Amino acid sequence: MNIIEGMILGGLTLNTEKNFNSIPGLMQWNDGRERVEVAGGKISLWGDKSSQGNNLYQYTVAKQPTYEKGLWVTSNDVGIYLKSNRKDYNFLHNGQKYGIYAIQKPVWSLATPISAANLIFTGGAGFTGLQGILGSNLGSGRSGYILRGSASSPSKLITNLLDVASPNYSPSNAIYTTSFVNMGQTLGVKILHGNAVATSPAFFPTMAEYPTGNHYTFTAIAGATGITAKVGMLLVYNWTGYTGSQVASFDAQVMALLNQEKLVFQNLDI
Repeated sequence: MNIIEGMILGGLTLNTEKNFNSIPGLMQWNDGRERVEVAGGKISLWGDKSSQGNNLYQYTVAKQPTYEKGLWVTSNDVGIYLKSNRKDYNFLHNGQKYGIYAIQKPVWSLATPISAANLIFTGGAGFTGLQGILGSNLGSGRSGYILRGSASSPSKLITNLLDVASPNYSPSNAIYTTSFVNMGQTLGVKILHGNAVATSPAFFPTMAEYPTGNHYTFTAIAGATGITAKVGMLLVYNWTGYTGSQVASFDAQVMALLNQEKLVFQNLDI
């Protein structure tokens, strides 16, 4: 197989440089360095770089996140967030394969026990969807998701993120890559937050147990009193129909690119 990168043929430029769009299944790509509409330091829109046009917006000024250093979409309250009109992200709760990725710089502490902030939220208690969790009140700092819409509402969380004695320790106010990947019924769920990686079985033993209803909302980047969410990049992939081994390969490709971008954010965050 011949690989062509950046070759110019008779005035035609072929650029096959790999990016997040070149990995199958991209539904959303928000980058804090681009397509951010700001007025008075507050964000009204965060544009999507994927082909899906899933822009995140907030036109109520009191609910708008702030913009820091030309990098970070920032919220320190559950009532400050971005949202989308999309109601077709059912693949996040109906048992399909997917990946949620981010570059984040959360500010949180065990001294301020808070139950939850979130990166992505499509449904809370009593509804169908996926509820993000970034909490300091249990598990010495935990991150992950709760699957809503069934009687059991199972969770997949990684813990001890703020425990200095744990190998999972990921200090507050540092820049991390984070991911939550459902690789399917066989390979299960993989969670990454900074220094910590955890794997676990799928949310349910069988596909028939997953909720199939629609989610009622789609919000992103919501902090909480005591937890400041700072997000520089958000990626969502829908890997419905792909095999577990294909998803594992896609995940490795996304993480390689994301770690490169993390270095750029670290250099710019001065």
